[in-house]
Amino acid sequence: GWEAFVNEAQRTLGVPGFVSRVGRLRTWSPQMQTGNAGTNRLVTITATSHDGTTTIRIDEPLTKLAGVLFGGCVGGLGGGGTGIWMGIGMGVLHSPFAAAGLVLSALSGSYLLARKLFARAAAKRLAGLEELLDRMVTAASDPGG
Repeated sequence: GWEAFVNEAQRTLGVPGFVSRVGRLRTWSPQMQTGNAGTNRLVTITATSHDGTTTIRIDEPLTKLAGVLFGGCVGGLGGGGTGIWMGIGMGVLHSPFAAAGLVLSALSGSYLLARKLFARAAAKRLAGLEELLDRMVTAASDPGG
């Protein structure tokens, strides 16, 4: 059923991959595409058989996703807006405390936004990988298809 696993992985993720085998352990990992590196997902699928039982594991580190979301939201939105909020606090409200409060509010709000977006994106990816696993099991257990 390994061929069925590989076909489902490549069809679902939309990228060709590499297959390796060491003993009873088989691994599929995606071929890294040149160009827009931000779209590459580092999904790794391993399957091992022992005593008639096959164990399938799908891994995807989400550090790249976290970096994009937290860096963009907190760094870009929160940190990038610091000058505006300092200007409003000091220039309009004439208060360093108001300026500090506005900056902290902007940073906190952008952090909470990044957490919300990350949780949503991670849940969506998890659901997609669970669907992939279900299709892989179905494809492997159907000898005709």
